[in-house]
Amino acid sequence: MWGCANCFGFGLTAAVGTSIVSMLIAAIGAWFGGWIDELIQRITEVNLVLPYLSILIMVGTFYSKSIWVMLGGLTIALNIFTGAIKTDRAIFLQVKESTYIEAARAYGASDWRIITRYLVPRIIPCSSLVWSQLSRLTSFGSFAGAAWSWRPERAHLGVR
Repeated sequence: MWGCANCFGFGLTAAVGTSIVSMLIAAIGAWFGGWIDELIQRITEVNLVLPYLSILIMVGTFYSKSIWVMLGGLTIALNIFTGAIKTDRAIFLQVKESTYIEAARAYGASDWRIITRYLVPRIIPCSSLVWSQLSRLTSFGSFAGAAWSWRPERAHLGVR
């Protein structure tokens, strides 16, 4: 009865957490550039070729039975560095050249303030990738939550 709500909550938490963290990482890479941006891009390219479901099933089977470890440690960590960072980075590079960013630099705003107050809020409404990533990860998280909560010793079809 409560399995559907738990799985949906798991998926939604994973999707929102991943979207926010990946957007912040893309903003940091686009703002600072140089070796920080290169490092983020190389990690993203390596992570794009990893088989997520196989890794999640293997680690979930052998190491941990806690759904919160799976949520925080694996689902969010593996989904942070995906194609969303590359798309968000492209948008951030465009927004970075705007006049209001130059005005913020002129009055002495810190790098963190510019990233969190001017860059990130500017792309949230126009980034359709955020909403598509939310729907994709919610469905994946729901599936993963259902898979991790399944126990063969308790499986039945309503007939005992």
